[in-house]
Amino acid sequence: MNKPFYKLKRFYIPCGVLIALIIFTSLTYHFLQRPLELIFWDRYYHEKEYQNAKDIYKLFKSNEEEFKKVFVEQNLNQELKLNQKELLNYMHNFKKDFKFMQILGLDNAYLVALKNKDVLFGLQMQNNLNYFYLASNSTTNLKEINNYLNVADELLVFMSEIEKLPSKYNLGKIMFEINFMTYNILFFGF
Repeated sequence: MNKPFYKLKRFYIPCGVLIALIIFTSLTYHFLQRPLELIFWDRYYHEKEYQNAKDIYKLFKSNEEEFKKVFVEQNLNQELKLNQKELLNYMHNFKKDFKFMQILGLDNAYLVALKNKDVLFGLQMQNNLNYFYLASNSTTNLKEINNYLNVADELLVFMSEIEKLPSKYNLGKIMFEINFMTYNILFFGF
């Protein structure tokens, strides 16, 4: 008597392997998507975005009226909020992401990419504070100051995580400490 195909072992073994492969692929994507996306961003988009932010800062130094117009036209405040959300997400998931990058051997690339994201955010925040300084002609908007201080607090917590890295990453620690120091000076630069 012949058994139906779905009751045979040769049916269940490939199905089990296929299900295990699907689960493995989804878990790999879940854990590696964010850090690999950051490394990809650093490699292909960082220079363009950083140069754009520097050009806007130069515009602030040379022509304040044009700076205001460009800031509003390009909706740079919204771009800053999006980058802030991304950076905070990277900082909150740093431990887990860094461990997976160590396993893959991409730990240094991940630290450099995260540092570059931090530097870009600092420059964008400086442009944002400059705009609100010009818009109010005296002091920045209270919401922006509170936002800046909240991000500085999050960055302080993140720096404690960076300090816990092994001595192998001392150069990365120094890069983040310099960024943190310039970020703290930024607010008092007015």
